[in-house]
Amino acid sequence: MTSEGKEPVVRITTFRPELAPAFDRLNRAWIASRFTLEPRDEEYLGDPQGHVIDQGGEIFFALRGDQVVGTCAAIPTGDGVIELAKLAVDPVAQGRGLGRALAEAAIGFARSRQARRVMLVSNSTLVPALRLYSSLGFQQLPFPGPRPYVDADVYMELTLAPNPPADQGSSA
Repeated sequence: MTSEGKEPVVRITTFRPELAPAFDRLNRAWIASRFTLEPRDEEYLGDPQGHVIDQGGEIFFALRGDQVVGTCAAIPTGDGVIELAKLAVDPVAQGRGLGRALAEAAIGFARSRQARRVMLVSNSTLVPALRLYSSLGFQQLPFPGPRPYVDADVYMELTLAPNPPADQGSSA
């Protein structure tokens, strides 16, 4: 039970098959409102289990009570790189730090997998998202290859510090 005037606490959780429709719904809504849903979007949204989870990735969800109000995927791309992708927060829940919490969960996942870098693609019109990514340490760089989406005109990377070696004890 919550106190009068207070919103329910939001918690971040990981993928469960019953949450897949919310991953689709939230991402489909924001992408379709600003851009064109591309075949690659349809693949990820239509089968997050096969395209993210079964590939060694994770999908995070922001839950307010039992309602999904945000989501973000962490997708291994090979060579020690994790892609932060499909970050979406319900418009009614925006401005409350949920995008940051979801992105931090994806970065934490990358660290737990000893990834060297986290990368993302975005669009220059998504100014609040780009500010968020910059505040998390992402740097804008030239695309390293072909753009994966027609509307993607921003490529960013976050270099993760290597894990320090375990304490080997002192040598005499």
